[in-house]
Amino acid sequence: MPWLQPYIQKSQHKRKGGQIRFTNEQTDALEQKFDSHKYLSSQERKKLARNLQLSERQVPDLR
Repeated sequence: MPWLQPYIQKSQHKRKGGQIRFTNEQTDALEQKFDSHKYLSSQERKKLARNLQLSERQVPDLR
């Protein structure tokens, strides 16, 4: 039922060991950013981390 999708919560993204690494919103924002910019400058990476309330180490470096 496609019309029901907005009302169903997505499950949390988990990594090995069951620890939650990113919220769904953080994952979506990271995916959108890296879809449009494959490489981030250090300034862009810092800004993205700050906006998503992550540490710089948590923002992937895809170089």
